[in-house]
Amino acid sequence: MPEQLCGNGQIDPNETCDGDCPGSCDDGDDCTTDILTGSAEDCTADCFYSPVTSCIDGDGCCPPGCDAQSDSDCGGGDFALRLNGGLESGTSTFDGKVFLPLLPYLTSGEAIDSSMTGLGIPIGGTRYDELYQIETWVPGPTTSATFTFPVNNGEYTVHLHFVDWVSSVQIGERVFDVELQGQGVIGNLDIKAEVGNAVALVKSFDVTVATGQVTLTLINPGAEIAGVEIVQRGQPYLGEGDTEMCGNGLLGPQEGCDDQNTENGDGCSADCQVEPGWSCSGEPSACNQSGTEGIIPNSLERIWEDMHGTPTSWPTIFPSSYPQFQGGQSSYYPGGYLEAFNAWTEVLEEGDGISCSLSINQANNTRVEVGQMRLWWQDHGNQWHFVPYDGFSGCAMPNPGDPFYGPQCNPAYNAGQEEYFSLLDPGWPVLHDTDLIWLLPNGHRSAKPQHYVWWHGFGGYRQTADPHEVKAVFVQVYARLMVEDDKLPDDRHLARYVMHVASDCKQSNGITCPSGDLGMSMFKRVTTDWQPYNMLTNMTWDELSQNPPPFTSQP
Repeated sequence: MPEQLCGNGQIDPNETCDGDCPGSCDDGDDCTTDILTGSAEDCTADCFYSPVTSCIDGDGCCPPGCDAQSDSDCGGGDFALRLNGGLESGTSTFDGKVFLPLLPYLTSGEAIDSSMTGLGIPIGGTRYDELYQIETWVPGPTTSATFTFPVNNGEYTVHLHFVDWVSSVQIGERVFDVELQGQGVIGNLDIKAEVGNAVALVKSFDVTVATGQVTLTLINPGAEIAGVEIVQRGQPYLGEGDTEMCGNGLLGPQEGCDDQNTENGDGCSADCQVEPGWSCSGEPSACNQSGTEGIIPNSLERIWEDMHGTPTSWPTIFPSSYPQFQGGQSSYYPGGYLEAFNAWTEVLEEGDGISCSLSINQANNTRVEVGQMRLWWQDHGNQWHFVPYDGFSGCAMPNPGDPFYGPQCNPAYNAGQEEYFSLLDPGWPVLHDTDLIWLLPNGHRSAKPQHYVWWHGFGGYRQTADPHEVKAVFVQVYARLMVEDDKLPDDRHLARYVMHVASDCKQSNGITCPSGDLGMSMFKRVTTDWQPYNMLTNMTWDELSQNPPPFTSQP
């Protein structure tokens, strides 16, 4: 055996070190006893770290099995266990606070991560959108899911983060219970009813741990959770006290408004103060220009743009081959064809611009108010004539046999449509669907398209004295977003509805129309402001300028 040569810089047999031998040991962990063995003089020094198992006050360690009564170090410090629902791997960090995946702590039942579905959806009531855009949820027919979190015995506060950003889920459709430590802490939780669509909700509870673990149980299919924080009792949750932060959608004591952004020019300034000439209300704030009460006046330029502009918003469901998807459409027609014609409008959820797209609407407490539908026709002497109509009604669309009710789009749409119409009285048109269509006290209608179904509103027909005298037809209607339930949060900023107006040729006395549609305006997004929607049959800009229709500048 070679001779041991301590000090030669090489670790020879029977040496544990040589030239770099430790003189003391410290791993920086209060929960280990640091032990130095051997000696640097004979190159046998080494460090061992033995776990602390005794409950000793003041040593900075709370070993397993100890609690606040037997060890003053238990429950102290800045202990926190934070979990992010929907996080499949790795960690997520917000303001230096690290969140781990939640699903690995599942100990009974079944749960699924939705790690991509909600990405990009703006979340109200928080500045940590990414925490809430992914979730863990309980799939049917599973009735519950239990998660178990190992912690030292002590006193803790458990913060539960919830959100429901699925716009198709209505109030009362996702209701569930929550248990902590086997005891019910929340019964019949309906996130949509409590805060609305895509708004953060935090529930906090104090617990005493004597068994080395915290258990959380979600009960009922569809139950969902975005995050869990287990912290020293009394410590705040992520974002608590953020009402002072401009742009989070929450009104702080020093804020005059908060519209969930920090941009000037939209009524609520970059420092969350109401801008001159505007009024703002709600949380997040909805702002309208004062004096005009949020009315965008009609003009020749707007009439022209509605027919000849470039679309920036598109309807959901429609195949891109349909004219309703393409923009303003208008037909020339020779004298003698028009004996009857009407005015109509369609309100749909907005799609993302591709053929047969799904909805991008995220509002749940918003409807579209439509009113003041007006119809004029022009004779060959360039005189405009107002057409009285016999009321303003409408129906849910599409209907069986309708061209949209078929294989042109995803067949799954048809199942959604059939389910919706199965809840209504049979027959067409459906005029009394009180959820889709409301008759307002001012005579206007309000619509809430949903579940692959839209609203088709129409006025009465006009029978002309002489079908040869009709040269042009003009339709105007006003619309805006309205809050559905004043007791729930205003989520109009999340609404994505589109609308257009049109006119049909109606034949009678054997006269055949050249086509069903005289014209359709392009789809435009509905906003919180009253704005006009216009349809004009083919006219040049010069003809429109020289003989403008007698449009109204406000509803």
